[in-house]
Amino acid sequence: MALFKVMRENELAEGMVRGALAGSKKVALARMGGKVYCFDNTCAHMGGPLGEGAMEGGAVKCPWHGNKFDVKTGQCTTLPALKIATFKAIVKDGEIYVEV
Repeated sequence: MALFKVMRENELAEGMVRGALAGSKKVALARMGGKVYCFDNTCAHMGGPLGEGAMEGGAVKCPWHGNKFDVKTGQCTTLPALKIATFKAIVKDGEIYVEV
């Protein structure tokens, strides 16, 4: 596992989703309830960019087909058996780091 700085904390507002690179890995980050969550930026359904999606409740909604993934667990909440990887996000000194 490696730790990568992906963005400044003030670049991710509450309820926002953004894509980023953690090394060469495409990830997406979301802020919910003041906490930062990180997950795979690629939808498990058809590969849509989740970092361009929107938050709905505790899930990110894929901009391509509307599938929703829980930002804490990566589990798809709209289709059975689909899941995306999640990663540890750390906020320190105004920066967001991701462990992949």
